[in-house]
Amino acid sequence: MSSKVMHGARTEDPAGTWSRGARTPTRAGRHLSTPARYLEFVRERFPPAAYVPLICVFVAAGYVPSIVSSGAGLDPLRYGIAALAVVSALLHLRIVDELKDAETDRRGRPWRPLPRGLVTERELSRGAAGLLLLAIALAATLGGKALLGFLPAAGFILLADVEFLAPERVHRDLVTYALAHSPTLPLLLVFAWFAGPAAAPAAALAGLILLGWGVGLGLEVARKTYAPDEEKPFVETYSAAIGRGRAVRLAAGSLAAGMLGGALYAGLAGAGPATTLAATAAAAVICLGGSMFLNARRRTIEMAATVVGLAILVWPIWIAVAAGGARP
Repeated sequence: MSSKVMHGARTEDPAGTWSRGARTPTRAGRHLSTPARYLEFVRERFPPAAYVPLICVFVAAGYVPSIVSSGAGLDPLRYGIAALAVVSALLHLRIVDELKDAETDRRGRPWRPLPRGLVTERELSRGAAGLLLLAIALAATLGGKALLGFLPAAGFILLADVEFLAPERVHRDLVTYALAHSPTLPLLLVFAWFAGPAAAPAAALAGLILLGWGVGLGLEVARKTYAPDEEKPFVETYSAAIGRGRAVRLAAGSLAAGMLGGALYAGLAGAGPATTLAATAAAAVICLGGSMFLNARRRTIEMAATVVGLAILVWPIWIAVAAGGARP
């Protein structure tokens, strides 16, 4: 969940508005109220139109199978609260990544909100803390099971915030960093399951955990895989760290693992051997299909991975709805 993608090259400061560690907003943000500056930060670094729909599908991938498994009815308000809790948790991670990248951004990406002085590190720290507390409070409104389902994710997020107390090991290389943080989405998917009104542990949840892990890692790698002429100073990418071909294959392999999680879910949910086999075949196609993008631009790779990731997340929803409709 780190934020290391550059959206364009810019190294000059003709207006003199960028700050180096300012304690108060500089000219770039002083004319805006504090809420307005927070909203502008979110618009730039966590655009709702790009993230919220994907997060809503992600939460539905855990919530819908849960309510079908327990025989509970759909409660839109309950689902909305669960989705808002996950949005809050992921925005917390976005802000913490921004703080971790502060010094690098001041040197290489001074137009970003923090180095240019739109917001301060203190403001972002307070915002991050408030968002995680909000996520916990929202989970608590859904009942004890939902809160207990969220606490492992919250605990892991807090450990990730401090790099598991071993920053040198975690930052040894970019792949190690990604793998160390990769349990975040599976844990949030577990919360989405227990957000259901009558949720109970089920074997099928194991498939969803693998699905969430594969989709999360696949999307993370895809968005940081660049063509050679797209690589920029001060930007960590998987293509630079392990080579472009390996990065593309890692993204495809991770998504394929997510689809295998979908196959496991289908089998454990009683969808039938034909459905499970179809999902397994789809995983093989995803893995082999990665070779089609070895020479693609970053935007193309990211878009393709997003489409595939969405399809994988929809899979357990479709399986659950189909199973529910087949019941007498």
